[in-house]
Amino acid sequence: MKKIIIIVLVLLIGLGIYYFISNKMVNNIDSNIPANIEIGDTIINIENFSFSPLTVTIKKGTKITWVNNDNAPHTVTSTSDGLLNSPTLAKGESFSFVFDNVGSTKYYCNFHKSMQGIIVVE
Repeated sequence: MKKIIIIVLVLLIGLGIYYFISNKMVNNIDSNIPANIEIGDTIINIENFSFSPLTVTIKKGTKITWVNNDNAPHTVTSTSDGLLNSPTLAKGESFSFVFDNVGSTKYYCNFHKSMQGIIVVE
């Protein structure tokens, strides 16, 4: 009888620890995802004063969302065609754009000109 009680207690403690850890991980993930991101979106992280990934190749009609994970403000601005012109993005904010034309677009951050990226649409 003692063995059964010990086994039940160990199982309950193990399940409690698992529940606590899994809830904490899900809550951390959910709190970092902006509300406008949908399943299937291509995400570019703005982090450590860079766009990651630097170059993204997508199919026509794909939506890309840039998420600012830096403490500094950033923008997403096309170098020449005026296609991308985000507002200033504070930490945790995002900007999305659907690419409907084939070709490539180079972009940068207005505040940090060395931050650059390229979108290639096939």
